Amino acid sequence: MGNFRQIWAGLVCEGKSAALRLQLTDEDDADLPGSDIEVLTLTLYNASNPKSADFGAILNDRDAQDILGENGGMVSAEGLLTLRFSPDDNALLNQRRGFETHVALIEWEWGSGTGKGAKEFSFTVANQSKLPRES
Repeated sequence: MGNFRQIWAGLVCEGKSAALRLQLTDEDDADLPGSDIEVLTLTLYNASNPKSADFGAILNDRDAQDILGENGGMVSAEGLLTLRFSPDDNALLNQRRGFETHVALIEWEWGSGTGKGAKEFSFTVANQSKLPRES
């Protein structure tokens, strides 16, 4: 299944929409057709500072939330997941921080639950009020 956690390139501004794309694969990294996916969930959580009280906090109630054709998730016939994050998904927990690290854990099942896959994407959410301004 390749690397479990990947860095999602780029910066997401707090309170803005974003989209993530992921090819769903089996245990041999072969593409799974969208019709084979039976379960698809998202857990979105804060991973900014392990010493912080809000480390691991679930964001926007997205705790193993069903995203198979709903809640911003869409899977093509070829098994390509497009996941749309709403502005509320990209809110900061602590406005004193310039940036927060958020993680999207995507889990899927096929074959009546005999096959299971997962991938984590770590991304940075920027505090708009702390971003440098152009003069």
